Amino acid sequence: MRPRAICPNARIQSNFLANRLADSTLKSLDSIQSISNAIFTVGTAKSFRVDEGTRNHDFVLRYQGTASTIGGNLVVNLWVQKVKYEDQFNDNYLNTTTHTSSFGRISDRDTMLQEMGDLMVQDIVPSTVSAFGVIRPITGATSEGLNVLIYDICSPFGDICEGGAISGNYVGGYFDPEDKVPGGNRMNVIHMDLYPSNPGGAPLPLGFESPLPRKDFYHVLAHELQHLIHSQFDDHETIWMNEGISQFAIYRVFHGKKFQNGNPILNSPSDAPSQVEFWLQDPTYSLLMTGDEPGVQGGFSQRTDSAEIRGLGYLFFTYLWEALGGKVGIGGGLDPGGADQAFRSMVASTSRGIASLEPTLNQNAKSFKDLFSRFAFGLIEETSSIAPFEFFDYHSDGFRQAFLNLNSSSEVRTNLKPNAPITRTVDTNFTPISFQLSGYEFMFQQFTGAASSSSSLELTSSREFDIYTFSNESGNWKLTGFSQSSNYRFWISRSETILTILVNPALETTTIQASFLGSLTNGGTAPAEDLNDTELNLGGTLSSISLGAQSITSQRFINSTSFIVDLLNDSSSEVDIRKCLANQTCVQASHQSISSDPVARRIRSKSVTIGATNYFYSYLQLQPGQSYDLFYANHSNKSLSLSPVPTRASDLFTDVSGETTPTGSVPVVFASRAGGGGGCFLASAAFLGPDGPEVKLLSRFRDQFLLTHPIGRAFVGAYYTYSPQVAQKIQESRSLRGLTQVLLLPLLVVAYVLENPLLSVILILSLLLIRFGGPGMPRPLSNKRRTM
Repeated sequence: MRPRAICPNARIQSNFLANRLADSTLKSLDSIQSISNAIFTVGTAKSFRVDEGTRNHDFVLRYQGTASTIGGNLVVNLWVQKVKYEDQFNDNYLNTTTHTSSFGRISDRDTMLQEMGDLMVQDIVPSTVSAFGVIRPITGATSEGLNVLIYDICSPFGDICEGGAISGNYVGGYFDPEDKVPGGNRMNVIHMDLYPSNPGGAPLPLGFESPLPRKDFYHVLAHELQHLIHSQFDDHETIWMNEGISQFAIYRVFHGKKFQNGNPILNSPSDAPSQVEFWLQDPTYSLLMTGDEPGVQGGFSQRTDSAEIRGLGYLFFTYLWEALGGKVGIGGGLDPGGADQAFRSMVASTSRGIASLEPTLNQNAKSFKDLFSRFAFGLIEETSSIAPFEFFDYHSDGFRQAFLNLNSSSEVRTNLKPNAPITRTVDTNFTPISFQLSGYEFMFQQFTGAASSSSSLELTSSREFDIYTFSNESGNWKLTGFSQSSNYRFWISRSETILTILVNPALETTTIQASFLGSLTNGGTAPAEDLNDTELNLGGTLSSISLGAQSITSQRFINSTSFIVDLLNDSSSEVDIRKCLANQTCVQASHQSISSDPVARRIRSKSVTIGATNYFYSYLQLQPGQSYDLFYANHSNKSLSLSPVPTRASDLFTDVSGETTPTGSVPVVFASRAGGGGGCFLASAAFLGPDGPEVKLLSRFRDQFLLTHPIGRAFVGAYYTYSPQVAQKIQESRSLRGLTQVLLLPLLVVAYVLENPLLSVILILSLLLIRFGGPGMPRPLSNKRRTM
């Protein structure tokens, strides 16, 4: 098994906080130091404190260059363990190949160090500073600028050293806050392991089972450099955030970058740091939050530092960076947008954990709770049965190598919970089972229906949670439902497997219980529906469907429109609607059209009000010109009458100025809030919105008069085709609103008169009386001139 590279930063940071000197003491010590920092030349030999202060090593300065960053020029020094650099008899991981002469070995080491230094000066340091913040100089520093100490860190894979191994894990590198203060090395420095890390890319094991990839050394380098910057602002950051952002630094710095020989440093999106693989092998729980997060409940013994938590941290903060505007630009390079500035702000915060993220997220119209839930969904979105990650597959070139194991064994590791996401059969023998989720955790669970009949399953909790359900279609997991509630019911057809993601987007622990409600019987067939464009534009409900208790009723549905259609459901807590292509022997799951842009992912409004009724999306995505067999599953123990409303479908996830609303040139809801057909767009724009009295009057005029005649129906159809675009212009112009009100006034009068027949009679009689007069009324004077 590959070594689990862990920098011991969390432990070092804790020790530093425990032993940190008071600020006044630090200032007094600073005052007696020379104000000038030491600047050495290449070839200088010097001893430095290493292995977290347990011993010293002699180093030789083998590279010095100047990096141009947003914070100004910064000297970069590469110090190499002297005995390793000067070894004339053995190749080591400073070499790129094997040699037969001492001259070849040392010359090769210089070439490798030159490439490393050039990469740092030209790219690594400027990119890291741009993304996370400047590197502040230390007054009276032992060595100017940024220093990298490259040596064989004492670990189980290195030579036997004083004090034995530091930890049970391979230490790829570390940053020690005590290096900044007197008693430490008093300089900006990161420590990088030489063994079994392979900075030179040597092809032979050289005493180890197999050489680590050369890129791993550079991944750790970017990771530790972020720690150094972060520590300047906050020496007590939570583990999950500090380590997660440091893992993200690997993506931010090395996406698409190559060594001089053309080998990729990070061939993303198909490549990822090695820690990601450890989480993928057993993704039982999210492991994103750690026990030091303020206010988090539950799971403290499991929420410790681990390779898995760093792997998931890489995925989450890469996702977060894109949500804040970062993206892959033209040519495959990263385009930060405003994401770098947002990350610098979060890193600079002196708050801890979520509290250091929320202010920046709020400024960008986002929240951690929303992002956390959508991240959990992104782990499965549009995936195959072995679930390759798609949300960080920012472009499609290359073969994805990161696979999510949704069928992991029940192997228990010291840092994992024992519940494996095994598949559970849902039938009459199903025993209620509970899943406990700590604060900000999610889990995967799979349920398979009985072989004899469809089954109804209920998930309940004492507080609201998020649930996503997926069904397997042709080897791919497709979303079948989403809910934010404390009670969720769904049905599983015969022998079908449903994948669920249970998400707890809150700090408090919640317990979710799964219970079998019963087997669903055949409820017969409802009358067929054939929907056309005119009917869709007019809105209104479809024919009512009678549903028996605990039954599934089928219906042939033909989408003869030119749009993708969805059905709004007014009984979603009791009725689940699924689809299958007509005449197919299946109960195939529906799924959404997901936006291809990873930034544009926001959960759309899950319900809409029509009149006094709340309707919920069914997520059917009924394609134009296609015939379907729809299946209505009634989970309740009572008979129901369902009246679904047709609507144009839109992406489940979309980004509209930070608002969680549907998209499309035509509003998603076509039924009038006053009842009947679609909303009056021009009147709504000209008057007081869809609830204005003028709009309600014209809606009734449309439903009661225009739609009862062929000519009127043709007029309404044309109106709904063109009015939304015109309405947008009216809303943007005060003068157009006034003009539209004047033009609609005669129509309002006609509508009012037709709606009030008695008033029409009175008005007509009044006009006749005025024209012809009546008993006892003076007659009008003649136009003829009277003569005297």
